[in-house]
Amino acid sequence: RAATRAWRKRSVEQPVPTSGAQPLLVCLASYADRGAVHDAAYWRAKFFGNASAEYEPYSFAAFYAAQSYGALRYRGDVHAATLPRGVAYYANGAGGLSGDYP
Repeated sequence: RAATRAWRKRSVEQPVPTSGAQPLLVCLASYADRGAVHDAAYWRAKFFGNASAEYEPYSFAAFYAAQSYGALRYRGDVHAATLPRGVAYYANGAGGLSGDYP
């Protein structure tokens, strides 16, 4: 409870920025027995690329830049890693929805 109250207080006193260049790190993880469907370059374009036919209507960064009339700009990178064990170890074979965690 105390942690929740502290988080709420912090979010009110230091709200999410609405302008300026904001750093963003995107961390991708795949399982040892299940490779990623898309590579880091794909997600880099989805998060930080310009609007294009392939990524309509906008990337994450382009969307927020457009919605804020250029006042909010996200810059960052995407990094990918493969977890050392298979999906069953981390998600107990239920995709993380069963409530049973290792």
